[in-house]
Amino acid sequence: MTAASWSDVRTLFERALSVPATERAALLGRAGADAPTVREVRELLAQHEAEEAAGSAFLAGQASLVAPQPVDRRGERLGPWKLTAPLGSGGMGEVWEAQRDDGAYETRVAVKLLPAGLDNDERQALALQETRVLARLNHPHIARLLDAGRSADGRPYFVMEAVDGRRLDEACRGLPLAARLRLFLQLADAVSHAHHQGLVHRDLKPANVLVDGAGQVKLLDFGIVQALDLTHHDPDEAEAPRPLTPGYASPEQVRGERITAASDVYSLGVLLHVLVTGQRPYGRGTTTAAGALRAVLEEEPTRPSRCLADAQADAQADPGVPRRRLAGDLDAIVLKALAKPVGARYGSVDALAADLRAMLALRPVSARPRTLIYVAGRFVARHRGTVAASLLALLAVAAALGATAWQARDAAAALALVALALGLAVSSWQARLAALARDEARARLSQTSTLVREVLMRYADMATFLPGGLRMKADLLTDTIAHLERLHVSAPGDGELAAELAKAHARLADVQLPGLDTTLDLAEDCRAHAQRALALFPAGEASQREDPEFFQWWARALRCDAKLQRLAGQTQAALETYERLRRFLHGVLQRFPHHHALRFEHASALVGMGTALDTWFEPSLGLSGRALEVLAEAHAAYTALAAERPDDGDVPYQLGTIAGAQMIVLKRLGHVGECLDAGRRAVRFRELALALQPDNTGYREGLAGESSNLTDLLLHAGEVAEALTVSARGEAVICALEAEDSSMPTWTARRRWFALHRGRALRVAGQLAEALPRLREALQGMAQCDSGWALGRRGWGALELALVQQALGDAAAARTAALQAVTDLRRRVQEDPGDAQASARLAQAECILAA
Repeated sequence: MTAASWSDVRTLFERALSVPATERAALLGRAGADAPTVREVRELLAQHEAEEAAGSAFLAGQASLVAPQPVDRRGERLGPWKLTAPLGSGGMGEVWEAQRDDGAYETRVAVKLLPAGLDNDERQALALQETRVLARLNHPHIARLLDAGRSADGRPYFVMEAVDGRRLDEACRGLPLAARLRLFLQLADAVSHAHHQGLVHRDLKPANVLVDGAGQVKLLDFGIVQALDLTHHDPDEAEAPRPLTPGYASPEQVRGERITAASDVYSLGVLLHVLVTGQRPYGRGTTTAAGALRAVLEEEPTRPSRCLADAQADAQADPGVPRRRLAGDLDAIVLKALAKPVGARYGSVDALAADLRAMLALRPVSARPRTLIYVAGRFVARHRGTVAASLLALLAVAAALGATAWQARDAAAALALVALALGLAVSSWQARLAALARDEARARLSQTSTLVREVLMRYADMATFLPGGLRMKADLLTDTIAHLERLHVSAPGDGELAAELAKAHARLADVQLPGLDTTLDLAEDCRAHAQRALALFPAGEASQREDPEFFQWWARALRCDAKLQRLAGQTQAALETYERLRRFLHGVLQRFPHHHALRFEHASALVGMGTALDTWFEPSLGLSGRALEVLAEAHAAYTALAAERPDDGDVPYQLGTIAGAQMIVLKRLGHVGECLDAGRRAVRFRELALALQPDNTGYREGLAGESSNLTDLLLHAGEVAEALTVSARGEAVICALEAEDSSMPTWTARRRWFALHRGRALRVAGQLAEALPRLREALQGMAQCDSGWALGRRGWGALELALVQQALGDAAAARTAALQAVTDLRRRVQEDPGDAQASARLAQAECILAA
């Protein structure tokens, strides 16, 4: 239904309400409206008349088609099930309590009978749809499908687990806000699972969500669920009338427009508002269906804190939630979920849930502008004790520097004081240190600058994975290194200073390393810092023998060096560096056998070795069997670390890296089933890491990376629908990173990088118009890829573009893109004749040219 046709329905409905009920049929007959409009109005009138008798309770019920009075079926058998008591009925069928009655075992269930009166084709199609829907929803917070069949009179039925519990809104009343949100997040996880299976619930409301005695949420009634349309759909095309619940329906549902996952996001927003305030966000004074539907379209929602203030003034407020807890973050989250335009809402239920989890963890939420004051306020709220301690440390630094300056007042060289500010929390720490001429003043400054660097490094590490944090950390490290190098020139024999300088160089190389595959001009700078660190570490070893962190960063520098060798195509040299790193850590762990970070470095070295032995996206030796052995060893090492530190997000993140690497090797070996399992594990591990640290940009980027790999594998296996879902989420993650920190060119490069995988998925799904701009952008981002596997990737992108243009009938454009693909892929095959993927894609591109 379009907005215009809804206007016709509303006008005629209101005219009908203005006359006595006995005259309404005649009015509709002479109104001159088209048949669909009259049908809609009749349904609304039937619902209205029922509601007039029942009062305003209709807002929690479903506006369904009028169904005949159900037959009493007590005692009737449906397969092994015996119906015992009716639980409810409506336009979408009847629900009965039942018992297993065949002697196999005893259990109580809920049985749903589809409505009578459909012709055979419709009945079969509806039964098939619902069976498939429910069978796909295997989730702890969704009522499970146990059985399905047909009754003696041919009506399809479904048997689901019976759930004893209270409605979600009733279960929440009186609970603290955090407890309510935890229940809501269980529901959000269930809805997200349905969306990832390509399904929309369409009728989210308290009556369809129960909370059992163990505090576990169960989502019920997928009877009007709709499969997400993965093919082309005309946005102006009206849908057939479907039941809806006026108080919880989205604007597009009311207008009869296409329903997507965004509709469930909206309904969850209404539900969240009700759970935290006890009231609906709009239409609180209406007593008719027409008024409720009009409120959905025309009234702006009241922010929860305002709504609660009004309730408190009327002594109706729920005592469990103080108003001050709703103002700010929760107000913004609810209003974003309830935005009338679909594009202004959260892009997914996952995004809504992520903001709620961020709020509970006192982290910034995406629904609010990330101003410096807001982000700093969230940081201080999370780290009150640490921030207070750091301010005391700054006072100590200032006092020590003042004493140093006084003692050095007659020195030949002047001392520049340090200016510090805390970035993203208070400001960004910055150090400006200058050399001293006198030995005594230099010694005092060395002690003071060590304190400064410790404070600096600690807060730089805290900010690393916040938006803008990587750039801030790189700038801080660059400034620190510059001043430490000046100090080192004046005191070349100072082992402690050499150790600090080595760690700073290793830290900066580690920060730069992740961006090298998309920003290749960083490679030389990163290599210089890694090599400088490795040259300085031996000079500092004697003074740091009891400091495990010193050896941790020494190991990190070796790992960076090995990675850089791989990127340069020096795979054998990289493997030798990993072996050297492994021997180095074996010796260090003899002294610090239980040190978590050192054991983590050892496990990471195994991952590097495994991928050097075999992978596809970087140069490797192609030794698949040996690679799987080393990766299994790495998996065991990280699993042990996970048992010791279950709250360490780096561990599941690296387990995801291992699963992704195993996926690639298993794909080479042709083990498709195991390969798919590994790819899905990789994404799940990355999601687990992100759940532990939702603001970690590295984890978010890693999830997008594994999503792109799994997308390709799913397409290879013919799992197109899942590939579309996985690639859409990955694209959303990388686009969000770019939006949050547009100053980082890495995120733009990553988005273009990911566009190839998303574009390919859309092409295979037949969504050519959406694939075309993504593939063009992907090629634009690979313009500088002139050698190695990156060249092969550019050729692949050109091939995908040619395939889309060919399918769209643009033969000239397809030939141009295919010619670029042939040129790039031939060069790639000449560089590496063993690159089977490049050879296969070359043959495909040549076929397009020959057509």
